[in-house]
Amino acid sequence: MQKAGSRPNEIFGGTEVEVKHILEGHERGVNWVTFHPTMRIVASAADDKTVKLWRLSGNKHWEMDTLKGHANNVSCVLFHPRLEVLLTNSEDKTMRLWDMNRRVQIQSTRRDTDRYWILAAHPSLNYFASGYDNGMSVFKIERERHASQRIGSTIFFVKNKNLYYFDLSTKERNLLAAVSTSGKQVLLNQPKSVYFNYFNPFKYDLILNFDGENPCFIIYEFAKDLKNVVCTLEKRGDNTLGAVFISKDKLCVLDMNKEVAICNLDGSNIKKVQVNKKGLSKVDMIYPAPLGKVLIHAHDTVFLYDLQTLKVLHEFTLAEGTVVKQVVWTQSFSHLVLITQTQLFMLTGEFELLNQQKECSKVKSGCFDEHNSFVYSTSTHLKYMFASKSKTSGTFKSIEHPLYVSFFMKNSVYAFDRTGEMQTIEVDNTDYLFKMALQQ
Repeated sequence: MQKAGSRPNEIFGGTEVEVKHILEGHERGVNWVTFHPTMRIVASAADDKTVKLWRLSGNKHWEMDTLKGHANNVSCVLFHPRLEVLLTNSEDKTMRLWDMNRRVQIQSTRRDTDRYWILAAHPSLNYFASGYDNGMSVFKIERERHASQRIGSTIFFVKNKNLYYFDLSTKERNLLAAVSTSGKQVLLNQPKSVYFNYFNPFKYDLILNFDGENPCFIIYEFAKDLKNVVCTLEKRGDNTLGAVFISKDKLCVLDMNKEVAICNLDGSNIKKVQVNKKGLSKVDMIYPAPLGKVLIHAHDTVFLYDLQTLKVLHEFTLAEGTVVKQVVWTQSFSHLVLITQTQLFMLTGEFELLNQQKECSKVKSGCFDEHNSFVYSTSTHLKYMFASKSKTSGTFKSIEHPLYVSFFMKNSVYAFDRTGEMQTIEVDNTDYLFKMALQQ
C-alpha cells in the first residue's frame, strides 16, 4: 500500500523511464522503429519514404545509412532474426528485402490493390507474416529444403554455405568445402539441387545449382578417398538456371534466355544445342538423365532428349499448368519420379506411367530404396509408393514437422530437418513389407 504523502515514483524505486537517445533525421513522421536482435542497431521507417539505420554506443548515437526505394510512406520495418536481412513494407503496395551488409535491395514483391501495413517474424521458424488492406499472408524468404544426393553410404548436402558429406556407416558429418558465393548474396544459402556425376568412376564430381538474386552453378571435384579431402576442381558458372552432368567431362547448361548449351566441366568449349520439338517455345528446366541425354521440362511436357541425335526419345504429358519441382532417378536410371507441389508420377526409363499419387498437403522430397519403391515425405506424413501399375501406396507415420527424405533402408528413414540436421526415424514397415510381397 502507498503511504500517505509518498510520491508515486517511490513505489517502484525511482523514475520509470529515462531518455537515452533522441534520433533525429527523418523529414516526416516515423511509423515504426525496431531493434536488431543481437547488435546495437535500430531501424526506423517513416513517411519520407525512407528507412534509416542507427548505431547506438553508450551515450552516443549516429545515423549509419538511409535506404531509399519505396515510393510512398514506409509502414513497417523488421530485422530478420538470423540473417543480415531487413524487411520493409509500404503504402506503395510493395514489400522489400534489403541486404544489411551491402545496404541494397535484393528482392521486392508487389500487390496490385493493397497497401502494406505491418510485418512479423516467427520466433523460431523461417516464417514471416505481412498485413495489408484486405488481409494478411504468411511466407518464407529462403528455401528450407536441404537438397542432397546419396551415393552408396555417402550423402552429400549443403548447410550454412558449407558442403558436407554424411557417412551412413559411422553416422558422422564431415566438411568437404566452403561454398564460395562471392560474399554478395546473403540469401544464397541453400542450393535448389545437388547432382552427382554418375559417369565418372574415378572421382566425386558434384554440381550445386542456386537460384535467387544471381542464379549460378558451382562444380566441385574430389578424389575418391574422402578421408583425405582434396578438392581438385572448383568452377562457378553465373547467370544459369540449371546445369547437369551428361558425361564424364561435360555439362548441359540452361542459361537465362532458357537456351540449352553443352560445355566442358571448366566452362570451356560452349556449344548451343537446338531442341527439336514441335510446338516448343521455351525450356523451363533441365534435369539429369542417362549418359548423353538430358531431361527437359517445357510447359506441360517432360521429355528425354538425346544430345547427339537431337531427338526426343520419350515424352510424358502433364496437366496444363503443372510445375515439376523435383526429379528423382534410381541410380541405374531405370525409374524416375516427377514431383510437383502435391503429386508424384513414377515412370519407367521409357516414360511408362507406373504409379501416380495425389496428396492433400505439399510433397517435400523422396528417394528410391533398394526395391525401386519410393519413400517420400509430405508436410505431415512419411509415405511410400511401389513401382507397380496397381498404384499401391501407404503411410509409415505422421510427423510433427517437415522432413526432407534422403535415404531409406529396412525400417529407418534418414531425413534432414529444417535446420539441416540429419534425423533417423524408425518406422513400422510391416504394412510396407506385406504390400511388397503382394506385388511379387
